[in-house]
Amino acid sequence: MDEWLISRLIASWRDQVWRNAIDRVVASQAERASLTQKVEKACLEIANSILFKR
Repeated sequence: MDEWLISRLIASWRDQVWRNAIDRVVASQAERASLTQKVEKACLEIANSILFKR
């Protein structure tokens, strides 16, 4: 991978983390559990993709 692609991947990841944090701040207590599960599932999917476990 070249430097440009890696910088885009990092920027995209950082933006998603920021959106997840904002969603969590504005969510009600009841919605936070659901948001946490959604984020955890997305993280596991990314990890499996990186490790080629699909």
